[in-house]
Amino acid sequence: FNNMFKLIQLDLSNNLIEVVPNEIFRDLSSLITLQLSKNNIIDLNPFAFNKLNSLKLLDLSKNMIKNLSVALFKDLALLKNLDLRSNNLEQLKNNTFFSMKSLIELDL
Repeated sequence: FNNMFKLIQLDLSNNLIEVVPNEIFRDLSSLITLQLSKNNIIDLNPFAFNKLNSLKLLDLSKNMIKNLSVALFKDLALLKNLDLRSNNLEQLKNNTFFSMKSLIELDL
C-alpha cells in the first residue's frame, strides 16, 4: 500500500488473510475505514495499525483473533467504531482500549 496517501476506504474482507504485518498500512494516512472481517487472522502484530491516525472504523469481526496487544490501538485516537465480534478472544488487558478517546461503539 505504498504511496496511497489519499485512500479513505479499504475493504480486505473475505481474503483468507492470516497475518497483518507491522506497519503494513503506514502510508494510508487518510484512511477512515478499514475492513478486515471474515479472514483467518489469529494474531495481530502489535504495530499493525501504526500511523492510521485518521481511522474511524475498524472491522476485525469473524476472524480467529485470540489476543490483543496493548500497543495495537495506540495510534487510533479518532477511532469511533471497533468491531471484534465472533473472534476467539481469550482475555483483554485493562488498558487495551485506553488510547481510543473517541470510541463510541465497541462490539465484542
